[in-house]
Amino acid sequence: MTCVLGYSGGTAGTACLMSGGRILSWAASERGAPGSATISACLDAADAGWRDVDMVVDCGVEAFPLHPWDPLTGVPHGVPRVTVSRHDALAHAAAASSAFGDGVVAVVSCHGTERYEREAGLRYESDSLYELVDGRLSLRLRHSASAGRSTLATALDFRRHVCRYVFGAAAEDLAPADGLTALASSGRPGRWSDTAALRCEAGRVGVESSALGHLAPERARSALADPTANDLAFHADVAHWAQTLIEAAVLGQLTDWYLELPRARLIYTGGLAFDGTLNRRVGADTPFGRVHVHGAADARSAAIGCCLHGLTRLTDRAVPFVGGGPVGRTAAGPAGSE
Repeated sequence: MTCVLGYSGGTAGTACLMSGGRILSWAASERGAPGSATISACLDAADAGWRDVDMVVDCGVEAFPLHPWDPLTGVPHGVPRVTVSRHDALAHAAAASSAFGDGVVAVVSCHGTERYEREAGLRYESDSLYELVDGRLSLRLRHSASAGRSTLATALDFRRHVCRYVFGAAAEDLAPADGLTALASSGRPGRWSDTAALRCEAGRVGVESSALGHLAPERARSALADPTANDLAFHADVAHWAQTLIEAAVLGQLTDWYLELPRARLIYTGGLAFDGTLNRRVGADTPFGRVHVHGAADARSAAIGCCLHGLTRLTDRAVPFVGGGPVGRTAAGPAGSE
């Protein structure tokens, strides 16, 4: 029985143990638990040991000068270890969750593996396009973004900024829960606009980041002690404007990618795949004939993708994800740590 352990995250993350496309166990860390503790919890949950593991595949833990650490120091020397990018792992998870054997996989506006480049500084994966043939993935193009202030912000960066502006302290709770989309539905088209413009730079579609500074701080929700009905209407108008820009950016990106790699089927995932309104437009307003949306672009999905990558590598064939009844454990960190 071929068994692979996948790990996603940095010093704290998520581990998954899989065999034949079925999850045997998983574990997630909290409060600063080290990666080694998370992996031990995952193995313990399946009553397994290193003798049962044929390969370890991790993503997002590549060492560079700013982070000279390795959270997987507990992996024995005799166990093969492979490191893949976070986008590669998410693409494997998305492809395996669909019924498509052929098509393209688009990971859009998603913060991926960070890498340090001597001249460019710290950069991270933002968008990746893969071709899927007979269940096997191959990378066709990848865009990266600067971890500092960029001339072109991703649609997800723009969305987070606008959420903080219109929701204030509640932004962290509402942003992932489709809060901006819900508020945008009550906004009035054309009632508010800014100098933000969609741009295409080196083949990547996004929002001009200088626009992020044009939202007047005194009108932000966090600056208002007692918002009036007019204030709430104003924020709804801002949300409607932002949602329109986000949809245009993502749809433009996917249309450009179709022209570059025309395929009938699209598997779509990334930082905005939880947006139901946008997902419907991806299905209706892009040239692809069939669309599968894989909404989970989190650490657990990446860990599952790591396992699937390892199983494909060991068996030399595409391994479908059959799920299973995962046994979960939580690896607790030091008391009082964040």
